[in-house]
Amino acid sequence: MRAGTKGGLNMQAIEGDQDHRQQPRRRPRPGYALVFVLLLLLAGHAWLTGQAWAQTGSSSTDGTLPPPGDTIVPVSAQVRLAHMAPFASNTLLNVTLSGSNSIYQFLNLELGDFTSGYVGLSPGTVTVQVIPQVVPSFTVTETLALPTSYTGAIVGGSNGWPLEMLWLVDETGTPPAGLGKIRVVHVAPFANTSAGTRLHVRTQGGQVIDPSLENLEYRDESGFLTLPVGSYDWRVLQAGDNSTWLDLPPFNLLPGAVLTLWLMGDGINQPPVSRLLVSQGGGGTLLYFPIIFGNSS
Repeated sequence: MRAGTKGGLNMQAIEGDQDHRQQPRRRPRPGYALVFVLLLLLAGHAWLTGQAWAQTGSSSTDGTLPPPGDTIVPVSAQVRLAHMAPFASNTLLNVTLSGSNSIYQFLNLELGDFTSGYVGLSPGTVTVQVIPQVVPSFTVTETLALPTSYTGAIVGGSNGWPLEMLWLVDETGTPPAGLGKIRVVHVAPFANTSAGTRLHVRTQGGQVIDPSLENLEYRDESGFLTLPVGSYDWRVLQAGDNSTWLDLPPFNLLPGAVLTLWLMGDGINQPPVSRLLVSQGGGGTLLYFPIIFGNSS
């Protein structure tokens, strides 16, 4: 299988327990590799049911190998991962996402990274194992509804907040003509109480944009807000004294676009920052399926 890296290509395999003893080296025979690949493609999917996929960093792509004479039918739930946890100055971590017959591995994610698209998962319980480089790892299970698209965000790890998962439902209807959608997700644990993390998202002049963007606390999301297309310039204020917590860069809301604005940082390990994710329109939504390998019987 292929896996992209920030510096090129990286090969990563996940194939269960196998015999890794070295075998005597034999001289390759011309054409044998091609014959093997053709036989693999023609073998049918009765035994090609185990699934694995790997990605390094936040911007790789991957191919798809459908069963012979067939197409891959979209599976029940789609999951995108987001790393929003300011748990240390070094935020590198690896994530393994597994379902009943699929395993996906994402390597070297940093604060603010998203996986480059959704991965498909079979019905049943999903297990997420998060392995940071500098703090203890954790494993959680989640039952995801279907058919639904989710973002699983890794959050917390600072100011007394645990390192954990926050699940968001990404499903939302297409905006009407001339409109777009945006939601705000507050994943900045900059205080040790929920009340201490309250924020307002307002215009540069301090005007209220919508009640859903007022008094957002850590782990809150505003829900999708439908707005006219155009340019927007907002800032984030701390509730109480209305001091500026973060001056957001201007952004454009295009026709039919669906955006998610993430607010992150803890003020200790990582400063306040924002991340704008375009999940529809202005680039589209990417859906990845696992490469098929091996025999699960």
